Amino acid sequence: MKRSLTSILLIIAMLIAAMPQIAAASAAATAIPTASTVLVDGKNIAFDAYTIDDFNYFKLRDLAYVLNGSAKQFEVGWDEFHNAISLKSNAPYTAAGGEMTGKGAGSKKADLTNSAIYLNGRAIRLTAYNIEGNNYFKLRDVGITFDFDVVWDEGRNTIVIDTDKSYSSSGATTVTTKPGQTDFADKDDFTYADLAGISFVFASGVGAWMTEVIIQSDGSFRGEHWDSDMGDDGPGYPNGTQYYCNFSGKFSPLIKVGPYEYTMRCESMTQEGKPGETVIAADDGIRYIISESYGFDDADIFYLYLPGRKVDDLPEMFLDWVSMPRAITFEKGDVLEFYGLYNAGGETGFSGG
Repeated sequence: MKRSLTSILLIIAMLIAAMPQIAAASAAATAIPTASTVLVDGKNIAFDAYTIDDFNYFKLRDLAYVLNGSAKQFEVGWDEFHNAISLKSNAPYTAAGGEMTGKGAGSKKADLTNSAIYLNGRAIRLTAYNIEGNNYFKLRDVGITFDFDVVWDEGRNTIVIDTDKSYSSSGATTVTTKPGQTDFADKDDFTYADLAGISFVFASGVGAWMTEVIIQSDGSFRGEHWDSDMGDDGPGYPNGTQYYCNFSGKFSPLIKVGPYEYTMRCESMTQEGKPGETVIAADDGIRYIISESYGFDDADIFYLYLPGRKVDDLPEMFLDWVSMPRAITFEKGDVLEFYGLYNAGGETGFSGG
């Protein structure tokens, strides 16, 4: 694809502008040993767990060890091919030794980690922090992934894990926005209908390509991707080549997982035509080639971020993608001023509003 000197300089400027936000996303946090009681299917279990920014973080192997034999058991292993943590749902856990040992004392430094994780062979994202060499994962993320319920009983200062129930946002903790942090109000009853009129865009800010997605009130969506290369011409198409893809599908119901954050799955998706199919239009002299639904690659688990969501622990790839077309940089403590849509499998970020 041909680019002018101005475009190249703009690309360099965008990349430089994106650098501060990467540092912010990897900044350390403070982890405090969880003082709450933890009940698993009614049994009091002592975990080595920490609280970070009002969320509880547990070791994956500890959770797998305790849930082994339940309806929501899962296996934890290592994927040599992807050099990643491997998780398998509905599978018995194989103990590695060292599970449920030790319990931290005092506040610790916690570093956000982007460990590669595969669930049943597909890439997923779980928020995690490294504390003194061990990775601790957000309990609610694990509950969503393996579909067990997590409820906060404030009156008893107790975390309740129930493997007989599916994950529900009804037990989600609501954190009050700190004074002066943001003017955006969090919502516990957010629905797809609240996204009416909002277009989600995936782009780099340079080049003639973009993917746009519209979400309907029932969770269905339609999207378009196009990428123009006017320099790629030939006999019959003197005005260049355009790659395009029209696709549609439906998301599952929204589940609230934290302040200003919901998650959902892509239940179905289809696209018009087959990638690679080519048509040369005689009327405009352009060659049209059907492409993939760029931005919805490996579409499975998605996260919806509402305006007001703190950026500190958001995925680096999401921040990279949404910062470039908007020509913005993020600093620690910043909040989103727009809607964000993150495709965890494809590691792509859309911004809307």
